[in-house]
Amino acid sequence: MSALYSIYISADSPKGIGDDQQAGAEKELACQVGVCDPKREPCLTPPLWKFHWALSSDGRTVQGDSDETIGVGRINSVTGIERELGEFRTEAGHRYKFDLDVLFDNRDVRIANPRLMVCVSDFHAESSLVLSSLLRLICLPIGATGAFLILASLGSQWWKQRRAHITLVS
Repeated sequence: MSALYSIYISADSPKGIGDDQQAGAEKELACQVGVCDPKREPCLTPPLWKFHWALSSDGRTVQGDSDETIGVGRINSVTGIERELGEFRTEAGHRYKFDLDVLFDNRDVRIANPRLMVCVSDFHAESSLVLSSLLRLICLPIGATGAFLILASLGSQWWKQRRAHITLVS
């Protein structure tokens, strides 16, 4: 479907790290992952988390790099680590191929269970998905009830004709 999508990498974070805690090891982890805003909280070294992605369809390619989204993400003790890598727009009726190159080796034991997430970030697309789901939820029972009533009335007419035919024969 036609929509705007966001690409995220998420992972489990160590217990005790929250958005409000930015001391020592927590700041170092945020710099390593690339979620520190370089304008508000500059890091001494560039992020270790480096990715390159490409989306292709019908000979056209859209690509991005994680360097473009430094500072877009968060570390939270409940939701974990979440880092945005980029976004792209799709058109309905096309097939797409997504490639992600991981350009680093994660040897940090504090970061576990990494996952790739591609999410709809266009509220128009989300609202149309919700609306169509609600319509299905409403229309399916109404359609099933209507089909049942039609079949019941046809069955009733058939039964009446059958009884009338049996009465005439006797």
